[in-house]
Amino acid sequence: MELLEAMERRHSVRSYEDRPLEPEVRAELTEFLDQCSRESGLHMQLVLAEPEAFGGLMAHYGKFSGVKNYIALVGKKSAQLDELCGYFGEKVVLKAQQMGLNTCWVALTYKKVQEIVEIFKQTNHSVICKELLGLSGSAPTPPVPQERTEIYYKKRPCVQIVEDAAKAAEAVLFPEEQE
Repeated sequence: MELLEAMERRHSVRSYEDRPLEPEVRAELTEFLDQCSRESGLHMQLVLAEPEAFGGLMAHYGKFSGVKNYIALVGKKSAQLDELCGYFGEKVVLKAQQMGLNTCWVALTYKKVQEIVEIFKQTNHSVICKELLGLSGSAPTPPVPQERTEIYYKKRPCVQIVEDAAKAAEAVLFPEEQE
């Protein structure tokens, strides 16, 4: 799969099958993580067969199930850390997609993100996209774009949701500007 196709097909998945990664998949992914670690100065770790990876609050909050493998991006605190994690993390996500693996970004272990989530939930009562959009169904399906019509935008309050998220982030990240 070429990179552009991986970008088009990539979507977040929160429910996973209970089967181990094949040895050749593990080896290829580990080699790629090592390469990205060298380039970025981050320490990227592939964690396998961790049954409590997303237990407790994380499982309930993010509607995760069957998660036993994950990739941790670890780096020294710096002004560039978020950018490095975002850039190289997305490289890894797209490589995983090219390898036929599904992924989902998770960053809820950080205190500021949790504060932002709480503010957002006060306004919107949820942070789960399908609940915010009034969608149902539990089976993950690849995204199929719908025609962007006036009716589509009336059914999808995305602009308001993004605005609410930005306001919550601003309140937590720039509290001095709120006074």
